[in-house]
Amino acid sequence: MTLVEELVFTLSKNERTRLRPLQFRGAKRDIIFKILECRSRNGINAASIKRRHKLTDVRYYQVLSEMLHTMYEEVAPGDGITLLEFLGRKQLYRHFLREIRSQESDLLEAGDTAALAEYYLQVLVLSSLQMFPLNTLPDLSDELHGYVKRYVKYKTPHPHDKYLVRVYEISDRLGKLLEKTIRRDKLDPYVHELESIFRRTRTSSQFLVRFNVCFTLMIIFARIYYDRGKALRYIAYAKQLVRDHADIFGDYAALFELVTDLHDLSSRQQQTERVKKFLIAPEHGENLSSIRYLERYLPMIIVSGEHEWVKAYARDHFPEQLGLVAPDASVHYAMILTLLRISDNDLAAAEESLAIAMRANTGRHRNMYSEMQLRCYDAFLMGMRHNPLVAEESVQRHMRYMRRQVQQPQDSNLLIFLNAMRELLRGVEEGKGNCASIFAEFRQKYRGHEQFVFLFERLCAKFRSLG
Repeated sequence: MTLVEELVFTLSKNERTRLRPLQFRGAKRDIIFKILECRSRNGINAASIKRRHKLTDVRYYQVLSEMLHTMYEEVAPGDGITLLEFLGRKQLYRHFLREIRSQESDLLEAGDTAALAEYYLQVLVLSSLQMFPLNTLPDLSDELHGYVKRYVKYKTPHPHDKYLVRVYEISDRLGKLLEKTIRRDKLDPYVHELESIFRRTRTSSQFLVRFNVCFTLMIIFARIYYDRGKALRYIAYAKQLVRDHADIFGDYAALFELVTDLHDLSSRQQQTERVKKFLIAPEHGENLSSIRYLERYLPMIIVSGEHEWVKAYARDHFPEQLGLVAPDASVHYAMILTLLRISDNDLAAAEESLAIAMRANTGRHRNMYSEMQLRCYDAFLMGMRHNPLVAEESVQRHMRYMRRQVQQPQDSNLLIFLNAMRELLRGVEEGKGNCASIFAEFRQKYRGHEQFVFLFERLCAKFRSLG
């Protein structure tokens, strides 16, 4: 798939309206209309276009390069770092790699070492904030590791520079581990080393070390370990760090304000309204609509019942043809759509979305945490669409798989969800009618994302109505 095709496939329906296909002539017009009509992951038939317009391979790719530059100007909010933010938000990783190499080349040619150091800093901060899955992107990972070393080379030397390379090495290793397992005995040695580095550098003037170690620990304790106390401490530290360096973080400062605000608000309605206000605020620009953030905040709005709001937002920000998007991104979009369709009681469509997500989360794109969430959605849909006996067999299968992936099954929120499902289904089979007590026990133990509480409520409602 060419870069032009990849860009168009990633655009939402509303974003596609910014393209002006009639501005192109000849082969370019033919290409853009073919791409807009394309419904295949294999892309358009390039050979037929080359024959029709008598283009050599070299000229064909020159044409595509010219088109890509024009289309960036139409759909991206700017150039330089702003363009990189757009490409990162859209998870256009090949584009991002091509563009950072181009911008670096221009700066190297100019010979301004201070500008180079600032550029490396901005790219490294951006790549962390966009949460690129570098374990599945070896070329981009290698390039960014090279940026770390070149940043140290061109910046003013600092005693804590030695920790910077190590922090990136640990983050890379954690990413690779999370493809396969979330067992704490595997992750803990790296987490403990990061905490040790944090203690040594928390007051350091080496900004990038402080930011990366804090940001990594914040994500681990909030999303993997579910240690709310530690997560909040690192979030508060990151928030202050962002405030102190607002010139570097720009729009992302608002993101850290949101995270802390949500922990301070007591009611779900207040949290939902805060997230909605944040997502549509024009002063934040488009950069904060990255799927890496949307997958955390849109489910909160969905389970509050604001389906139409989410549908309208999706039309503006989700790819029009989800099946054409790269697997790294489509798994997250599809998971959100699965929840949205469940909330609309369209279970057949939810199964279709789930199938897209499961196909995307395979091979080198596979992420263990996403895998476990997808298995919970699958178990839920089995419970909603099949008899309790068949559904319980599915739950048991997923539980066996997940027990192998976690060190302490009793502490895994997703296993707590599946275990409660199993107890509920068994109670229905035996005619016990104990939905309320099972839900109360589940609610007491579960400390994970709110959407799985919502799913369990749906299951309980189904079986109460049958009883």
